[in-house]
Amino acid sequence: MYIGDVNGKPIFADELEFRYKLALAMGDDAPYESAINSIQLMEAEKQFAEANNILVTSNEVVEYTNEQRDIVDNQAEDDLRNGIKEFISELGMSEDEYWTDYKFEENSRYLLHLKVLQYQRNNDIDDLELDNKPIRITEKAYLEKNIDSILE
Repeated sequence: MYIGDVNGKPIFADELEFRYKLALAMGDDAPYESAINSIQLMEAEKQFAEANNILVTSNEVVEYTNEQRDIVDNQAEDDLRNGIKEFISELGMSEDEYWTDYKFEENSRYLLHLKVLQYQRNNDIDDLELDNKPIRITEKAYLEKNIDSILE
């Protein structure tokens, strides 16, 4: 369900709710604000990347995600492996969903973030100016109802 926009790009309830749950799972004291800030930063970096022809390919994301999964499955200590499984459970998804859906999206954003930082370094830019447009929530009743249900 469409609930608002940032710089003309739609925001959907599931994305904001997911970012909210992620912030909660990480122990964030202000999960709603963190969810909003995360969406704003991702959009600002995406626009900067598009304007500067910075790209992340699907192959790069798949390779990076597979490397991470291999490390967790085959090299990580039991405590770390169990912690990740607990985190996946707190997100309410299966391990396959985590690696194929969640981590693919997160790693895509993360690799884009790294490429933006690399661009900044390679072009000797001291302060990267990102255009953090405000998020406009048009379906406040829906959003508040769902956030309240998440907290219960």
